[in-house]
Amino acid sequence: MYLRKFKDISKAVQLVAIAKLRKLNKVIESREYSLYLALEMFYELNSLDNTAVRNTVVIITSEKSCCGKLNSDVLAASKDAVDTYIEENRILKIISVG
Repeated sequence: MYLRKFKDISKAVQLVAIAKLRKLNKVIESREYSLYLALEMFYELNSLDNTAVRNTVVIITSEKSCCGKLNSDVLAASKDAVDTYIEENRILKIISVG
């Protein structure tokens, strides 16, 4: 009797683990797509005229829950960096992921 209950619990744990892995796989695939788009943007940037100095700011925020403070700190720091580049009249490209 106890062995059957243990098997039922083990099966339930396996099902939960499989569901979590599927969800994580979807998140990873979407992140890979975002990074692929960023790579395309870098390629496009390099194919332009190379006479001017260009700068790229890549902003990567977290997609996990309870990361509001972390994301706001990242965005505040990136805003400071962008403001600095704008004050120096530099050509700037911004890529955000997340």
